[in-house]
Amino acid sequence: MQAFLLRAWYQGDWRWWLIVPLLLPLNWLMAAVTSFRRKWLTSRAGAGFNAPVIVVGNISLGGTGKTPLIISLTESLIAKGWRPGIVSRGYGGQSNYPLMVKQGTPTSACGDEPKMLAERTGVPLVVDPLRRRAVEFLLAQSNCNIVLSDDGLQHYALYRDVEIAVLDGARGLGNGWLLPIGPLRESARRLQEVDCLVINQSGPIHPSLEPFASRAIRMQLSPTVFINVRTGEQRSLTSVAEHEWTAVCGIGNPDRFYRTLADLSLQFQPKSFPDHHAYNVLELQSLLNEPVLMTEKDAVKCRAFAGENWWYLQVSPSFSDALAEQVLACLATKNRAR
Repeated sequence: MQAFLLRAWYQGDWRWWLIVPLLLPLNWLMAAVTSFRRKWLTSRAGAGFNAPVIVVGNISLGGTGKTPLIISLTESLIAKGWRPGIVSRGYGGQSNYPLMVKQGTPTSACGDEPKMLAERTGVPLVVDPLRRRAVEFLLAQSNCNIVLSDDGLQHYALYRDVEIAVLDGARGLGNGWLLPIGPLRESARRLQEVDCLVINQSGPIHPSLEPFASRAIRMQLSPTVFINVRTGEQRSLTSVAEHEWTAVCGIGNPDRFYRTLADLSLQFQPKSFPDHHAYNVLELQSLLNEPVLMTEKDAVKCRAFAGENWWYLQVSPSFSDALAEQVLACLATKNRAR
């Protein structure tokens, strides 16, 4: 069902438009609820914190490259002398909150994206569906002086100093409709209000994003290295072409992963799972002795039972410090205006 909806929203499917008239009342209700919810929660967000909060998110369903961007922004802020920390909702995790993610924290407790972010950045990271409580806990338990909120654009109960929206340049805003007819959580007008826009695509972009292109920073996710899920051994991008692989993928936009593998001239059979899927050894048992490629987000959930020839592809955004500089400039401007 998830794959069908994403295809209908982003690529078009005549069968979908047969039921759209039945969904119009829900679409109108969604627009009204979204508007009321934002006004009500914003009015109750309260005052800011003793450290600036940078929210990174999007207005559409499906992956846009937000997690690698947060990793890159965190590294840029560290290089500039800041002490960042991260808060996340922890989708897919089950724990008592707030939870400070540490080296031994199981993915089942904190969720796949927080686990990946904590491992890649090494900065303090707190998981809590109540993000204001997460920020308060993070600041009380660490020496962070700037906070990144992972996927919190619609979490209006959290006061924020800067908003960053990440957009998939290839898929754009899909058919442009709000849920459930289209993939949008909020109207495209919301993009005019955020402080920073990032389009994940270096080449031609989807027509729906043209009105926003002039003020957006361009980002391209580039593959860097294959890493063994079990041992951490690294192999170059050109050293794995001798196999026909099974490509396991459970992310918001699996087609992007498959296109990347195809661009590397790899032979593979795709095996897709829902976003944030909780893997278990039984469903992947037939692949234990087979060569497998997966994303880094999938790998953090498979280490306990990974086969010897299972590898994940690490990717990094190919842009400079432009985003960090824009964020800091925005903070400086807002501080002067207060």
